[in-house]
Parts: sequence; C-alpha cells; structure tokens
Amino acid sequence: MNPVNLTAQEPKRGGAVETKLAQALGDLLKPEVVKEMKVNVVGKDVVRGFVLTSCPVEGQDHWKDFEAHVGSGKSGYLKYAVVDGKRILPGIVVESRGIWCPPTPMTDLYKAWRKSDLGSVIELRASEPNIEADVRAWAKRSGNKVIEVTREKDYTRLLVEVTKKGKEVLEMAAMKIDLNQPDETKETPKGKLQLVTIGDFTFGLRTLEPAWKWTEHMRSIAKTETCEIRHIGYVISGRMGFLMNDGTKLEVGPGEAFDVRPGHDAWTVGDAPVVFIDLIGAVERAAHGSGPP
Repeated sequence: MNPVNLTAQEPKRGGAVETKLAQALGDLLKPEVVKEMKVNVVGKDVVRGFVLTSCPVEGQDHWKDFEAHVGSGKSGYLKYAVVDGKRILPGIVVESRGIWCPPTPMTDLYKAWRKSDLGSVIELRASEPNIEADVRAWAKRSGNKVIEVTREKDYTRLLVEVTKKGKEVLEMAAMKIDLNQPDETKETPKGKLQLVTIGDFTFGLRTLEPAWKWTEHMRSIAKTETCEIRHIGYVISGRMGFLMNDGTKLEVGPGEAFDVRPGHDAWTVGDAPVVFIDLIGAVERAAHGSGPP
C-alpha cells in the first residue's frame, strides 16, 4: 500500500476519521508541531505510519514512527498511540489519589463517564486498595470496558473505555435511586458507607459503630489533622458530635439535618450506632479538587 499523506490529500479510510487521527496525534505530541503524516498500514482498529514533527526548542524536524489504536465505527476515536516506542494516552484523567470520604474515586469516575463522549478513554488514578474490583464491577454492570490496569508504587492506574453511555438514564426528566442497591459499598474502620450517584450529587448511607472517632480511625487514612470535607447530612438513628477547628461544638440526633464545613473532628455519641444520609454536591467536590478528604 502506498503511503497516504494526510496533509496533502483527503485520506482514503473514512475521510474525516484520518483527519481526526492526525489532529489527535498532533494534540498528543505538543509542544511539538506536526507538519506531515503518512499512513502505511490501515487495519480494522490500528493505523501505522510516520509523522514529521518540528520541535520549537531545537528548531529541527524529525520523522517518527507511530502506531495508533483507534475505535471502530465512524467516530474513529483514538484509544492510544505508540510514538517512537513511547505509549501516549489521550482522554480524560481522573485524579482521585488520597480520596476516602465521599465523593470517592468511583464517584469521580461516574461523573467523568457522564461527561465523556462515547468511545473516549478515562484514566482513573486511585490509591484505594479495592479500586480495581470496584471499577470492574461497575464496568460490567454499566456495559463499559476496563482495558488496562497498572499498579504503581502507591496507587492504581485504570483505563476505562466508554463503550456505553446510558442515554436512557441521562436524558430522563425524573429518576429515582435505591440506597439498598448502592453503586459502591465501602468498608471503613468501625463503619460502612453505601454510595449512589444521581445527577450531579452523591448520596451516602453511612453507618458508624459506637466509639468511632474521626481522629482515631480516619486521620491516618486521610493524612490530614482533621476532616477537610464538607458534610451535609440527615440523621436517621443514633447521635453524633462534631468539633470544629475554631472550637465550635455540635451534636445531632434522629430527624435532624446538619451542615458541617471542612476542618472538624467527629464521633459517635452513646452506645448505639449512628446511621445518617451524607450528601455531597458536585460543586463541593470541584472546590476540593484532588486533595485529601
């Protein structure tokens, strides 16, 4: 097969697909500038060839071999590319290392999935020990695909290909959730958290055993002196106390709602477990970025 020069003529394989591929490779190789691209091999889901780049620092042009792994169909999305032996990944990066309180890494993944395009790749970075099992279970349930899992020194890196978007859910004007069938169940020291996400909000049904205290059971995990996540909740049963960094104290019980800002300790009161609904909004998560809980 003769090389196809993407800068000189309309590509033969789907036209716009190759144009998108050339643009995608150009974005991946920045700050280098793609001047020319030639395709030698076109397969069902892989394209091989050479790309001519110009380095702004060196001021020199270089031909580099590439292997682009693309999705099937008319979209022709780029899963990843290998350029001069180096694997380069496009797509959405979800940074969730150090996240333990809601929203958890699974919540971050779900929100990224909702905003992603069909066929894109999401890279999730999480330090939670059971994250691979959680992601695989979610992918199987939602019809998406885990394409790669890499265990780094202190976190796990997962690549998820968006193969299903669930438009029937996203486009509904009204919907309901069942906390008895959570998206994620997380065991914590002397406690349990069941999470469901609906729209831009995450609901957590949290159960804490008697004698639980944040500074004793969660500080070593969160790696902060006090809890740095805002909690808006409603107590179903049991009693719970809070101590803010400024010395303000608060105690809540059944039937009471509360709003506790970042910078606090918390503990159960009495001999009964505490059960409450914990609501975290998308705006609050964005405010905290990828910092610790």
